[in-house]
Amino acid sequence: MNLTETGMLLTFISELDYRRFTEETATAWHDVLGKYDYQDCREAVRIHNETSGDFLKPGHIGKIIQTNRRRRLNSIMDVRVSDVDDMRGMTPSREDHRAYQDTVKAIREAVANGTLSRDQYQAYWHGNTPWSQFQKTLGAREPMKAIAA
Repeated sequence: MNLTETGMLLTFISELDYRRFTEETATAWHDVLGKYDYQDCREAVRIHNETSGDFLKPGHIGKIIQTNRRRRLNSIMDVRVSDVDDMRGMTPSREDHRAYQDTVKAIREAVANGTLSRDQYQAYWHGNTPWSQFQKTLGAREPMKAIAA
């Protein structure tokens, strides 16, 4: 999320709880939340507003996003690449192992951020399409689910 999006997030928050923010507030919140996606932050604000009476702080938003990322990853348990992408045994080299690790990392991130659903992961795992091509077929991200903040 960039600084402009952080300002948009604070505008959304101010409409919910009548707070007023300054440019310094936007900078401070961006320092904490800048690593997250704007849509995730906005959804986390909505979830917090529906599930908690606590005064919203940046940490609440991060906690909701991290909990949802863990929930998504736990739905798959063991993220691995499909046989079509696993070249480690064919020609054992550092490049092949690095490519394998990079693919696992990309798949884990896609699952965690909601781009790759459990069903889509299963289709990739059992299919014959390399990850580099399969990820181009992915559609909209799965929205975060309301959780206890």
